[in-house]
Formats: sequence, C-alpha cells, structure tokens
Amino acid sequence: MNEAPLRLGGPETQGRLPVMEQNPVSAGKPDWNKYAVWRDRQKLIDPLKDPLTDVIILKAGTGTGKTRFGTQIALEALGSTSKIWVTENLRRATKASATTIAEDMGVTYGKEVGATNRYEHDATKDTRLLFSPVQSLLIRLERDPNLEGINMVAMDEVHKESKANEMCMIALRDLQKKRKTAGKPLKLMFISATLDQDKITRSFPQAKISLVDIPGENIEVPPAFEKTPLPSYVQLPVKAAEKAALSLSQDKGNILVFMSGKKEIDDAMTTFGLQAKARGLDLNNVDVIPYYGTLPPEEQKRLFNDNNKRKVVFCTNAAQESLTLDTHVVIDTTVHKHMELDPVTGRQYLKQEPAPMSHLLQRKGRVGRIPLTEEQKSQGYEYKYYALCTENEWKNRPAQESAEMQRTDLIHDTLLMYADGYDPYRFDYINKPEDSHIKMAVDRLAKLGAIEGGKLTEKGMFMASLSLKPNLSSMVHASVQYSCTRQASALAAILEEYPMAFAEGNDKLNQFKNPQSDLLGFLGLFNHFHTLDKGQQRQWTKDVGLQYQKMKDASDLFGQLLRQVQEMNPQVNLKTEPSIGSLDRAIYHGFADSLLTRRFDDKYELEDIPGEITLGNESSLRGRKDKRMVTFGLRSLVKGDKISSRIATLNHSIPDAVWDEMHPKKPVSAPPKPVSPPVTNTPSSTTSPPAEPDPAPQETPPPKAPTIMQRFKSWVSNSWFGKLWKKIFP
Repeated sequence: MNEAPLRLGGPETQGRLPVMEQNPVSAGKPDWNKYAVWRDRQKLIDPLKDPLTDVIILKAGTGTGKTRFGTQIALEALGSTSKIWVTENLRRATKASATTIAEDMGVTYGKEVGATNRYEHDATKDTRLLFSPVQSLLIRLERDPNLEGINMVAMDEVHKESKANEMCMIALRDLQKKRKTAGKPLKLMFISATLDQDKITRSFPQAKISLVDIPGENIEVPPAFEKTPLPSYVQLPVKAAEKAALSLSQDKGNILVFMSGKKEIDDAMTTFGLQAKARGLDLNNVDVIPYYGTLPPEEQKRLFNDNNKRKVVFCTNAAQESLTLDTHVVIDTTVHKHMELDPVTGRQYLKQEPAPMSHLLQRKGRVGRIPLTEEQKSQGYEYKYYALCTENEWKNRPAQESAEMQRTDLIHDTLLMYADGYDPYRFDYINKPEDSHIKMAVDRLAKLGAIEGGKLTEKGMFMASLSLKPNLSSMVHASVQYSCTRQASALAAILEEYPMAFAEGNDKLNQFKNPQSDLLGFLGLFNHFHTLDKGQQRQWTKDVGLQYQKMKDASDLFGQLLRQVQEMNPQVNLKTEPSIGSLDRAIYHGFADSLLTRRFDDKYELEDIPGEITLGNESSLRGRKDKRMVTFGLRSLVKGDKISSRIATLNHSIPDAVWDEMHPKKPVSAPPKPVSPPVTNTPSSTTSPPAEPDPAPQETPPPKAPTIMQRFKSWVSNSWFGKLWKKIFP
C-alpha cells in the first residue's frame, strides 16, 4: 500500500515529527497499529484529498479508532491551514476525545486541538480541530450560517438518529450546496459503526459520496442466552445482579453490566451486594461502580483508577459509545429506555423496551477488542457476553432504533423551523414525522402565542432566540411585561438544566420546598446556591446530594439569559423588585398550554384534552385541591405496552386573582325590552302606563336532602314489587 506521509502545519508542531511519521512505541505510547483505522488510513486519505468528494461515510467497527484517528488523518490530509469541526452526542465525549488527540499530536489541549460547549470554550482562533456537542454547532450555524473558516464537519456516532443530529445534517446539507456554488467547498464526514448508509445516501442526492468501510476486528464472542424469557422488566435488576455475582465468582477480569436507567442501576447494585455476601465473595478487592449520563465527573474518574482492583460496572447506554475500559465480561439486560410521544397529551415520556440490534452489537463490542495474551489464557481469562433474553427474542430485534423525529415531542423543533422560514408540514426531513405529531406542536405553540395564522409572532421570534424549552422561553418573554425578568430567568435556568434536582438531592432540600408551588421551590434552591461563594457551592451541593456542575450550568445559563434579554430590550430594568403576583402571571403565560383544572380530589384534566391526570406524590400541591394549576412535568406511566396513567409532577398553583385577570368575565347584556303592541286610532286607546320593573331574580335555594322515609318510598316505587303494584292498582 502506497502511504504518503502527511504533515501537520500548526505553529505548535513546528520542529516535531508529523503524526504519521512518529514511532508510537518508542515514544512510550500504545502501538497504534492495533487500530484498524490507523492501519488502513489510505482508504480514508484518498477521498479526503479528492476535491470532487463531498461526503465521506466512515463505517468502522467498534474498537477500530474511528474517532481518534479518523479526525487526525482528516486534519493532515486536508492541509496545514485546514480547520475541522467534530460533533459528539455527549458533552463529556468532546473533551475526552480532544484531550486524547492533543496528547497524540503532542500539542496543548485548548490550542491546536480544543473543545467547546454552551458554557465552556477551550479553544482559540488558531484551533484547527474543534470538538463540540451537536447543539453547539447548531447554535454556531444560527450566528454564522456559512461556517466561515471551517473546511470540514465530522459528525460522530450518527447512527443515533437524534433530533439534533437530524437537524444538523439537514443544515449542513443545505450549507454544502450553498458553499459549493460559491466556490468554497465544505466536506462532510459521518462516522459510526452501525449507521444506515443508504439513508444518508438518499439524504444527499446531489453529493458525491465515498464509503470507507473498515470492519471491526473484534474476536467473535458468541452470546450466552437465557433458556426462558423473563416475565417482566421488573425482574431484570435482580437477574443482572445475580448473573454479575456468579460471573465474579467464575470468570476473570472486569465486568460491564448494561442496565436501562439509573433506578435500575441502584436496584441492581443493592442486590449485587447481597448476592456477593451470600456467595461469600470478598469485595475488598473489587470496585463496584455506577456509570450513567448524569454521573458527576469526579465519580466517573473512579472507572480509570489504576488500583489493581477488579471492576464491576453497572452502566446505561452511555457506555455504548463513550466508555473505553479493559473489559472481559459483558452482561446485557438487552433493554433500554427512550422517549416516546403520548398521542393524547402531545408530551414525551420515557419508555422501557427491548433494545434494537444496533445497540446490542455496540454493547457486545465492548469485549473481544484485543486478543488475549498467552499469559491471560493460562490464567483462565475468557471473553464472555451474557444476553438476558432468549435466542428467539434476540433474533426478532429491529435493526435500528426509530428516529427521534418520528417518536418525540416536536414543539421546540417546530418553533425553530418557523423562525427559519420553513413550513413544518412541508419541511424536507430525513425522517418525516406524522402530520398529527406536527399538529400537536403547532397547537401548543399557538396557545403560547408563538404563532398565529401559520406565522411566527414577535413573541415567537423572541422565544426562538433563547436556547430554552418553549414553555420557559415563553415565561421569560412574559416576565419583561411584568417586571420580574431576573426571577423568571433564574427559574427558567434551573428548570432547563436541572429539573431533577429535588429527585436527586437528599432530605436537606426539603427546606426549599414551597407548599403552593413546586416551581418556586426550584427558585429558592437556585437563589440559595447564588448566595454562596465558589468553595461553599461545591461543598454545599455535595452535602445536599446535588451535582455541582449542573448547578453551575444553571448559573451560567442564568447570566446568559439576562444578557440576551437586555440585548433585545435595553429598557429592561433587571434590578426592579417584582410586585406581588408578577411571577405568577409570567408563569401562567409560560405554561398557557399546560393548564390543569381540578375535577375531584387530586384528579385534574389538561385543557381541551380528555383524560384524567393525577398529581404525583412528589408534588407539594398534592392534597391541597387547588382549582387550577400549570404543570411543567407531565409524565405518562406504562403498564405492558399501553399508557396506564398520567402524572403531573412539577406544578404551580394559579391564584384566583391571576386567573380572573387573565380571563375577565364578559359583561352580561341587558334583556331586550318588550315590544309594545301597535297603537290603534280609536277613541278608547290610551297611552299604556310604564311597565312595572321585573322583580329581582331570587336565588334558588339548594334542594334539601331527602328524608329516610322519602328514600324508602322511592326505592319501593322503583322496585319490581312497586312496579307490579302500580299495574294492578293504577
């Protein structure tokens, strides 16, 4: 294979060997030749250097180094002045990837290689390889629709068909056409182990596409199946814990256990401890570790502690894409959770269901990446994959997960489409949702006042300019009118970034709960955090069981919102003390599409939508029997395959005075005057006297409850005996 050496041209690398001429072994690094993408790099170099190639699909198996080396190869192939933007699905993956690649290239992280997200920017104007979450690129495209200075965009893990990924691909597709016409070509590279290449090809009909297929070289590990299916998902945490304890006693090496969520991880870890004790296993030399998307960074570091202990890691889907750990055993519950749209309420909910084959192969690919050494074999090491389903269940799994655009709430995406001048019904989707899903989003936006007559209103434009959920941006908009922007922005920030704060925290947070509003409890929590200095904030969040980073993100977003509102409306006085009820009014406008009206006890109904909604046990308003409230947390519970109930968790009571102000009573029109009969010209006709005024209407007294004797007579009258008596003696 003819491999032309490629050279980095950034200022930090002058005087160093180019990456492709380095000897990693002599430099004390792992042997890169064990990664297939690195070994077969010429397959990637050719289309990268071809000026006619618009799109490159890098389909490379797990463990091939597709992200780590694919992006470095692209950077060198495109030339010393090229700049590449790389998107990841998870924020934490951006910094991890950038740090590793900076080390590979021998440069400082944050300079030639960097990462950026909504709140942090570890990069400079000279950064040539920039990693970010997908949402950050979408925000950049709003400000810089031509992506000036960027030569290529690489999207990693595109098999995950999130709404952000789809909107980003559509935006890049349109931008690529525009730049090609202007003579400023933009290359695109889509990276994944299990992507649907045919769908990408159909989505870019006018582009020249090159497929670079580098199969994974994992050692084939046959799944070990269950003989009989489990009766329900509820049993999976116990089954997984039992299997993990058994594996710990029989197998060698680290164990990765895939669960569907944090609650299931907590349950499994508790059961695992009991099972290990029952088997007489010594856990002093074992690290039992959770791993999920919202795990604090300091906790994630435990995974990589080099303490010579075996590791048993209970994890979610987050480990499918971003976790690289020397693993010998995988135990897979073969289920996952994802968002689905409730066809009645138009809100999305979390549903647990069998994971698709693409997920299972990603999980299975965590083992068998590197051949076992002879020493490991002699010690009894083996690669094993335990699937907690039957072989028949495995074979019947769908190939891919359905796209988010076709199964989730579209209200935010629809708002952005209107803001960009698109008709959501005629938009050129990659995965077209049903019109009924779009209509639900359109109807909700109309209730919020964001659209009118099929067009975006001034309020809608304001809402689209804020990176918030539409209900929260609607509330911030209303806060300007009611002079409570600082309070509404603080509430919006913490609900956007940390809506699970009270669910995650411990009992010490009870002091912030508000008996009239779950939402105001969040505001009190946020305000207290802001009274502390940075050192106190870290300690306090730890004491109350919260994540410091999430609270900091909320604080950063709060400052961002205040700046944005003041830029759009310089007359806003952020120091004005709000009047009584002003925040109630802003909240009402913010959640005008989420009004609950009480039917009886804690049973409510959502305006214009049939069906019963119950206040959740976690809501401070449960048992108060307020007449009206708005909700931010509407959850659908599933039993079997059907929605069994709907729960409102984060609620805010609407005072009668606010309701009456927003719904003024229509004046009662006077009854029509009686028309006098025509006057006849006869001598006897005289002028009629003025009509007597109608007596004031008398209030009808409530009916008295029937006496016991009246009830008995009524019962007898309607019984078969009473009816027969009436026939005989009418």
